[in-house]
Amino acid sequence: MAVREGGSPAREAAGRPAPHRLASVASAGPALASFLLAATLALSALLPPGSLPRPLAGPAASLARSAHGVALSVDAHLVSRSLARRGDLVLARGPYRVLYPPGHEKEAELLALALARFAPPVFRDLGAAPPGQLTAVLAADGRSLDGELGLTGEAPVGAYFRGVVWVLAPSAWLGGSPEGDWSPTGRLGALFLARGPVAHELAHAALDRRLGRPAETWFDEGLAQVEDERQTGFVWREPANDFDQPLYSYEELRDEFDRLPNEALAYREAYALVRALALAKGGLGLGLALEQMAEGATADEAARAVLGPAYAAWRSGAAWSEEAP
Repeated sequence: MAVREGGSPAREAAGRPAPHRLASVASAGPALASFLLAATLALSALLPPGSLPRPLAGPAASLARSAHGVALSVDAHLVSRSLARRGDLVLARGPYRVLYPPGHEKEAELLALALARFAPPVFRDLGAAPPGQLTAVLAADGRSLDGELGLTGEAPVGAYFRGVVWVLAPSAWLGGSPEGDWSPTGRLGALFLARGPVAHELAHAALDRRLGRPAETWFDEGLAQVEDERQTGFVWREPANDFDQPLYSYEELRDEFDRLPNEALAYREAYALVRALALAKGGLGLGLALEQMAEGATADEAARAVLGPAYAAWRSGAAWSEEAP
C-alpha cells in the first residue's frame, strides 16, 4: 500500500465511505477477501489440520494501497499521531528499525531480517539510493493496523506510507503464535519471507525515493508486483484476474485505476504492462524508463520513448496478454 498525497477520492460508488470519514477499505474489500480466501486455501496445503514520515503537508485524506490490491483512504495526520503515540518497543538492526508491540519480538526479528534481505536488492534494482534508516511498523493484528492507519474493514497485510513500511504480524494471517517459531528456517517464517508483503512495500519505497514524487498508480502497483516476483517468485493470481475475460483498456488503467470494479484484474494488467516493459530492450526497458521518469517524464511518456514502434502493441495488450504468468 503506497499512500499518495492529494490522491483521487475513495470509491463511494462501490460503497466506500467518503474521504472525510478518514476511512476505509472499500467494498473492494471483497477483492482482498477473495485474495485472502485463495491464500488461505493455498496455505492450507502447507500448514497443519527510510526514516520516519516526511513532514506533513497537503490534504489530510490520502489514497493508500495494500500489497494485494485494496485501495484505501487514510488520514495522514492520524497516521503521524499513531507513530508518535505507539509506545512500542524498538528493534534496531543496522539501518533497519522495527517498531513492535510487546510479545511480538520473534516476529519483529523476522521482519528486520526481511528488510535486510530485500531492501538492498530492491533499491539496487530500481536505481534508488539506499535509505540511511528504514523504519517498519509491525501491527499485532488487523484491528491494530486499521487503527494505526485510520481504516475500517479488512486490514491489508502490508502498507507503505511516507518512508515507513507497515506490516501485519504474520501470526495474524499465517496462523501460529507470536511466541512460536518465527525463525527464517521454520515453516511459517520461511512462508512469510516467500509470500509476505515486504518486498512489495519496499518497491514502493524505492520508487518513491528514486523519483522524489508519486508515480502513476498503475505503474507504481505494477512495478511493486514485478519486483516482488523478482525477489520472492510471488505472482498474485486468482480466478478474478484471469485474462480470459474482457480486459481493461490502457486508458482505463491509466486514468481510472482507483475506480475500476475488478481490482484484481486491474492489478494483474498493471503487473503485465510493467513486466513487458521490463523485458524490452534486452531486459533493460524498466531501467531506461526509470531514467526517463527520474528526469520528469510520466510513466506513459517513458514507455513511449523506450518502446518506440513497439509502444502501440504494448499499450493495446497484444505484447503481453498471452504471455504474462
